[in-house]
Amino acid sequence: MKNEAEARRLVAEAGRMLLAEGLVARTWGNVSCRADEGVMLITPSGMDYESMSEGDVVPFDMASGTWTGARKPSSEHRIHSAAYRVFPEAEFVIHTHQTYASALALTGLASLPLTERERAALGGVAHAPYALPGTKELANNVEAAFASGAHTVLMARHGVVVAGRDREEAFSRAKLLEETCRRACRGQPEGELPFDAPRAERLLTRARKAFGHAALEASAPALACAALGGNLPA
Repeated sequence: MKNEAEARRLVAEAGRMLLAEGLVARTWGNVSCRADEGVMLITPSGMDYESMSEGDVVPFDMASGTWTGARKPSSEHRIHSAAYRVFPEAEFVIHTHQTYASALALTGLASLPLTERERAALGGVAHAPYALPGTKELANNVEAAFASGAHTVLMARHGVVVAGRDREEAFSRAKLLEETCRRACRGQPEGELPFDAPRAERLLTRARKAFGHAALEASAPALACAALGGNLPA
């Protein structure tokens, strides 16, 4: 385990690494590092990673749910604690809002083809059902997903949480997951598209008059969502 000073440094640096890797936007996402027994150092709530210093990182007692210092811990401290409870060897946890993995989390894992080598590198992958961010229900869903043995969890309509033995392993898993999800999202169905393409283009032209950034998406996960009918939740 890392001492507190080292854990603070690793977490503060990791916040800027998340931005550099494009795994988060603004203050979304969070990072933690296990320090002394029962204590983790976690990013503060709602703080810009570029301005965050080592002194802003929050010591959090996982048993009592209390913390010290001037800043509040991330509201997602429960999912970090869950990872450390399930995996005694884990020393670093990151929660990301990475683009392609977050998109794929809308449809579950059926659209994510993985090689055995990728699955092993990710430490196994699981899907956690939706619950409101920061809640005990979400933490319970994520803990159950971790308890399946998976170190990489896609949270429905939320993002990703990854546990690793160190910072390097956690980041490696997050980046590999994004690569595999990008591949899955960009894969086009073979043969003719299962919709009236000319009509879809006409509808897109009309939509752009009201929504300038409207786009036609025909990837397999998008089509799977569309086939369900009804509205797509946030």
